[in-house]
Amino acid sequence: MPSTPILAGLVVVIFLAAYFAYAFLSQGSGESGRSYCLLHAGYSCAAFQFDSAGGVLLDLSQSTGSAVTLTGIGCTEYPLPSFIDRLLGTKQGIPEVSVTPLSNPIRIEDRAHAVITGGASGNAPPVCCASASSGAECKARVAFRVSLENASVSQIIVGDVTGRLR
Repeated sequence: MPSTPILAGLVVVIFLAAYFAYAFLSQGSGESGRSYCLLHAGYSCAAFQFDSAGGVLLDLSQSTGSAVTLTGIGCTEYPLPSFIDRLLGTKQGIPEVSVTPLSNPIRIEDRAHAVITGGASGNAPPVCCASASSGAECKARVAFRVSLENASVSQIIVGDVTGRLR
């Protein structure tokens, strides 16, 4: 019969192994309930949510030093890794995003925000996660075509959004 300190150590090792296995295997499974929006420097989501069809409703803010006009948007779902991919640590590729013109281009002053999809914007939310069901987690890459006020060029701003469908 093993001694008491050995049994106590074995119980601690089993507990820690179970805890780390749960934490590792639940990554990306939607159990965390976290929502986030990460965009290029100078841009942020004042608010966002996914609708029940997988479209993303966005209120975008910017502080780039001058006014900008958003003229296009696109969104593509990241494929959620399988159990085996998570177990092996396989990295997922970054999905390509095609940007389509907005029906109503949206001007945002420096250090301000505006609703760009859904609501009063007049722009339909781009569908990011069409295959997901209500309540499921959606992780997507978004892209915006932005025209800078003081320059005759436009640029593509990319970022990531994660949240649950309504």
